[in-house]
Amino acid sequence: IAIAELIRSNVPLSRIDLRNNDIEDRGVHAIASAVRHSVRIRWLDLRRNEFGVEGEMALCDAVQVNPY
Repeated sequence: IAIAELIRSNVPLSRIDLRNNDIEDRGVHAIASAVRHSVRIRWLDLRRNEFGVEGEMALCDAVQVNPY
């Protein structure tokens, strides 16, 4: 997933708006993994995508590890 690679590269992004992108669980897992290691992301909007509980849990885990 390209956005996950961008987040991992530590590009100075503090806000990411990914609304309405048909992102499924696989994509959210990649994003969550990247967010877990990013200290710059302060706001991430994933409303109106296609992921389910599995993706939600991945995001919750990432935020618990990285509360920035």
